[in-house]
Amino acid sequence: DLVFEWDGTSGGDWDDLVLRFEALGNGLMQVTCVENDRGPNPSPEVQAQGSFSSVLYAPDGTVVMSVAKGEMPGRKGYYPVQTIKANYGMNSRAERLVRDSHKILLVEYKKLVADVVGPDARDIWADQMAPRHFGTMNVLFVDGSVEARTPISITPEVPRIHDELWMPSLDLAKRQ
Repeated sequence: DLVFEWDGTSGGDWDDLVLRFEALGNGLMQVTCVENDRGPNPSPEVQAQGSFSSVLYAPDGTVVMSVAKGEMPGRKGYYPVQTIKANYGMNSRAERLVRDSHKILLVEYKKLVADVVGPDARDIWADQMAPRHFGTMNVLFVDGSVEARTPISITPEVPRIHDELWMPSLDLAKRQ
């Protein structure tokens, strides 16, 4: 999700705009307005009090979608993206891997992002992991070290391994 937040000069929290980007395959990206100015799941009455509108542009400058002032979340837009074949996937929570030198940053994978972390993870490990070296995978850790590991030894489907090797410490601390 991409969150646009404006706290204005009054210091308030306005939950301005949240957009969800989803690759649909065949070079097509879908963008969904998840929140529009009034926070998650607003009533139509609360949403009608919205204070701004938004326009999302594709990289080529064409309009992907316009979200009107007071419009309920849910509007979708689509735009073409260039597709490439991935050999490695980055941990979907990479930006939160602060002080996590022993956590997995990149792994041999069929997609660019390894979305296997947390309760909202969308990938199925067995479908996307890509062992290429006699049944092992190259794994790059946050500290820059690289190791050959078997898929079962790093599977995020086992809770202990998920938390130990994949989940950022910042997120683990929030759960406790």
